[in-house]
Amino acid sequence: MGAEAGSAAARGIRERGAAATFLPWVPFDDIPMLLSAADVVAVPQRKTSDTVGQVPAKLLDAMALGRPVVSTRVSMIPEILEGCGLLVEPGDVPALAAAIARLLDAPGEALALGDRARERCVERYSFQSARRDLFPLVERVMAKR
Repeated sequence: MGAEAGSAAARGIRERGAAATFLPWVPFDDIPMLLSAADVVAVPQRKTSDTVGQVPAKLLDAMALGRPVVSTRVSMIPEILEGCGLLVEPGDVPALAAAIARLLDAPGEALALGDRARERCVERYSFQSARRDLFPLVERVMAKR
């Protein structure tokens, strides 16, 4: 996703010899269905002044769906994926490809990572965990007013 079939980015990927399928624009409501069909979800993030302070929502979406994730060591991604995903350095395309291939070649490992990702997402990043952790904090601050 992110590169249309005729875009400069897609041409660049093809020129590198990558076997890639480019999908047309996908409506937001269809993203969970698309992610749940993936064997591995790659969420490569460049290290820029814009990305250092953000976490891609699709990372948490993939985790919530129990998909194995390969991402880059940018922002809080290493902390989020610790023990439940694979990490590579930003911009290291061969390492990204190797990590994806590793999980495609080891479905048991991929399944275990996906299961741990789902557990982590529910425990730390779900609405229920936000309610459990943040609401008491907000209530304490409001009580001091």
